[in-house]
Amino acid sequence: MCGYDFTRFNWGDYRIREIHHIERRGHATGKKEDGTPRYDEKCNFFSACRPCHQDKLDSVGTMSHALQLGIKMRHDPKYFDLEQWLRLRDQSLKSTTRVTLKEIEDALDWWENQN
Repeated sequence: MCGYDFTRFNWGDYRIREIHHIERRGHATGKKEDGTPRYDEKCNFFSACRPCHQDKLDSVGTMSHALQLGIKMRHDPKYFDLEQWLRLRDQSLKSTTRVTLKEIEDALDWWENQN
């Protein structure tokens, strides 16, 4: 996320990877059939170095869902699934426009022009 080159250096807080949940546990409803929490889906995981996790992702309101999903789409496309992610909070998908693919693409374009 921050662009830190892990191949050149491997020290300090930057080498520690942390898992961030894009949708917070309290916002994801219910449990899956196997009893695990619904928020615990691969589409909801975001891997970041410790400084980015603490400074950018865990600070409420710092980074929008659209931007987090855009970065996930770019760097973890195998597990990017917008519909599955939307179902974490709204299992029946009553609000399919809470975060749209267009918003994700726009946020990602903005992010890439900033960095």
